[in-house]
Amino acid sequence: MSLTPIFFLGFFEASIAVFSIIYFGYTLLVHSNVQIPFGPLRWLIASPQFHHWHYANQREAYDKNFAGQLPVLDVLFGKYNVTGDKVLEKYGVDDPIPSTYFGQIGYPLLPRRKLLNRAAPSTEA
Repeated sequence: MSLTPIFFLGFFEASIAVFSIIYFGYTLLVHSNVQIPFGPLRWLIASPQFHHWHYANQREAYDKNFAGQLPVLDVLFGKYNVTGDKVLEKYGVDDPIPSTYFGQIGYPLLPRRKLLNRAAPSTEA
């Protein structure tokens, strides 16, 4: 669906298909659990290690590594997290996440106050 405008601009279906295969393959690579050193290309091409820091629940990773393909954009806007060979300690968020599918879909829509109240430890004995 997102490539529909490209089709209407006159690109050939075969070109769109090749691009789609490469792009979706790259997306699988970036989200995979592997550590591949990209060397000097790490500034140009997002690696799995670079992108994993976007999902980290560690202070040094907060609001970092937003770029899906071009880490140089994060460098330009001061959002690049230089991680070296460091491995993530924890992913996700500290809030309790619902276990059901629809609960997880609606989770971002809940008011923040309710999330804080749910996550607060009980003081009743």
